Amino acid sequence: MGQITVIIITQGRLKLLMKCLESLRQFPEGVEIVLVSNGEVLDSGARAFLEENFKNHKILESTEVFAAGKARNWALAEADPSEWVFFIDDDAYLPQNYWTTVMKYLGQKEVDVLGGADVTPPDMSYFAKAVAITLMSPFCTGLTFSRHYPLGKKIQFATEENLTSAQLWVRRKIFDEVKLPEGYRRGEESYFLKELSDKNVGMYYHPQLKLFHYRRDSLRQIVKNNFQGGFFRSLMMREKSGFSGSYYLPSVFVLLHFLALYDLSLFFELAKMYILLIGCISLGISQRQRAFFSFPLVFFLHYVIVASYGLGFLKGRLQKIS
Repeated sequence: MGQITVIIITQGRLKLLMKCLESLRQFPEGVEIVLVSNGEVLDSGARAFLEENFKNHKILESTEVFAAGKARNWALAEADPSEWVFFIDDDAYLPQNYWTTVMKYLGQKEVDVLGGADVTPPDMSYFAKAVAITLMSPFCTGLTFSRHYPLGKKIQFATEENLTSAQLWVRRKIFDEVKLPEGYRRGEESYFLKELSDKNVGMYYHPQLKLFHYRRDSLRQIVKNNFQGGFFRSLMMREKSGFSGSYYLPSVFVLLHFLALYDLSLFFELAKMYILLIGCISLGISQRQRAFFSFPLVFFLHYVIVASYGLGFLKGRLQKIS
């Protein structure tokens, strides 16, 4: 296993960034850290921490706020030659045993892309913890729920549905053929990973590769992020075929609300079935995560996340592609 480059894009989350950087100290000496301060000057404290703890580092500062794909491509262009690139979000951090777990798989020649699940940090707020629990539900996030809930016990083949840029290992040579798309404000890694899947690149998911990932702490942020997620997923699916048809389901859910204008009694029957199903699911996953009192909020967030994603997806269907 050769040199490792870690790429982080950060913007206005200094406290979380410092926790992320601290967790990277478990990586072997000589690891390269490339930090893109997106649209702002990096804080002097973060700069000093990098100077003290990572001899091999680069700080890139932009006056413009770049889309994540563009910022990551910039970091890749400035990075030293390496065998592996590790993407991690600035609001995530690694558990203490992460390196000892992942190093066993980076040396396997059939592995070209590797990732795992993000889990709930112990110090999140009541609201943010409820968001994290909701994302574990396949009735909320569909086939992508395994990004947020460790699925299985052993390493397994992966698709774009399992993997996320919150923690993503990619062999550097991959970028000689496929670049990250720069036109999406959210979800650009899904397009990138779908392209790799189409090229039969060796993509793997390991449920034991967990990292802690903080969630948004306000309802407004949740609605905005999921609306954008649906919107850019919709544009992606218009530009590239082969994505799962299950991504249409949130928009179908939104359109079913119009049934109330046609047949109110049928609408209420379907609503009762939905309330019963999601109520049971919300209660079950809340109990499993030992957060019983999060149940009402988890129930509410199921609706909010699916509806906002569906609305964004519908907007993407109607958007004129230039």
